[in-house]
Amino acid sequence: DLAGRLVRVTPLRKISAGLFLLAASFLLPLHVETRIAAGEAPSIGLQLLAYLVLTSAEVLVSVTGLEFAYTQAPTKMKSAVMALFLASTALGNLFTALVNLLITNADGSTATSDVAYFCFFVALMFVVAVAFVPFAYTFREQTFVQGGEDDPRPHEVETAAAVGQPQQQWRAGGAPCSRGVKH
Repeated sequence: DLAGRLVRVTPLRKISAGLFLLAASFLLPLHVETRIAAGEAPSIGLQLLAYLVLTSAEVLVSVTGLEFAYTQAPTKMKSAVMALFLASTALGNLFTALVNLLITNADGSTATSDVAYFCFFVALMFVVAVAFVPFAYTFREQTFVQGGEDDPRPHEVETAAAVGQPQQQWRAGGAPCSRGVKH
């Protein structure tokens, strides 16, 4: 894999790339709305392209984020951490609903143009993506892999994936193990 040789692909780097791709995916509807506002009739292909880019970004952010949240949570807290991850999605939806409520006039029309609406969300997503990069760069992963019935203790796998350092992996109890966690 060429990308793996050039840059170490980690979950946080996937999420970072997904956040920037999300912002870029909203540039396409922004472009469409700008053309509509100018009296043009843009192709539906641009909307389809926007959905393709948005879906790709969603996979990078949501799927990788869920997996990352699960692997980073200690065994006894996995359910709580997953609930918090999903609650953050709900908070994002509430924020969007609040924005829509604030820009809606009493007669149901919007107080802002569609172009301004998409500009706001592109800018907001870009700011979030930029703010996430230092976190991703400095975060030290510590993966908790659940043990079997005979070994209820989690096996901890510690990595410095975000900064591209070599992985160090340890079994519970301090014994080093190979690349894969073995029981």
